[in-house]
Amino acid sequence: MAPQRVDPILAEPWPIPKGSNLPSVRKVQAGGRNFLGWATLALFVLGTVAIGLLARQQVIAAWPPIERLYMLVGLAPEAVGAGLEIRNVTSEHVFEGNSRRLVIKGEVMNVSKDVLSVPVLSGALHGSGEEAVYEWEFTATEARLLPGEAMLFETRVESPPASAETVAIRFAEHD
Repeated sequence: MAPQRVDPILAEPWPIPKGSNLPSVRKVQAGGRNFLGWATLALFVLGTVAIGLLARQQVIAAWPPIERLYMLVGLAPEAVGAGLEIRNVTSEHVFEGNSRRLVIKGEVMNVSKDVLSVPVLSGALHGSGEEAVYEWEFTATEARLLPGEAMLFETRVESPPASAETVAIRFAEHD
């Protein structure tokens, strides 16, 4: 027996009877607004921008390439130690027995109107040229300074190089 050709029957769809257990289909309104979705997106964007502005130093420390973007929009990061000044630096050689030490003293002062953290300090001994002959880092005695407040620091170099002629103290760049 040969297969027979069957023509499709074109029928009108029939309505779903009441009480049927078939799922209902919602009508989607064209142009409807999803306020909660837009509000969530706006809060996310504003939060990201706020964090980017308020935690600029931390963002740059976490991802250094973004520093170029900050500089492009005029928000270059503050220099390490901004608002702080190193003052009254003195140095003297102290001899104890057969050993010689260089004792360096000075102060760090907060000249801003904000409470500031004191970064790590860096010392360098320079010879007759511009190049440093010895470098080291040390921490301050106070972690934070109030506006107008100053703190004293002291650091020692055991057996400094004989070629050292000058001392420079600054804020360490990696803080």
